[in-house]
Amino acid sequence: MEKKAEKMRALLRLVVKKEVRRKMIAEAAYYRAEKRGFQNGDAVGNWLAAEAAVDQKLMDAFLYYTQPVPKGNAEMVEEYALLN
Repeated sequence: MEKKAEKMRALLRLVVKKEVRRKMIAEAAYYRAEKRGFQNGDAVGNWLAAEAAVDQKLMDAFLYYTQPVPKGNAEMVEEYALLN
């Protein structure tokens, strides 16, 4: 399972531009620090936690939008068509 997750992360890095991903991580790290009131800072810990959270969200979105549409479900087919 771990190898599959690492392969997915590598694929995401190819799909999402490095600068976009970096900005997403920086923003998430900032909000983690802000939530604590910028007290007892751990910039590296904030960055690593934000990186993991962003990568997970990107992976979830990637998996969601690359799933085939089940046959016979007209509502999902319409929704899928609107997204593409």
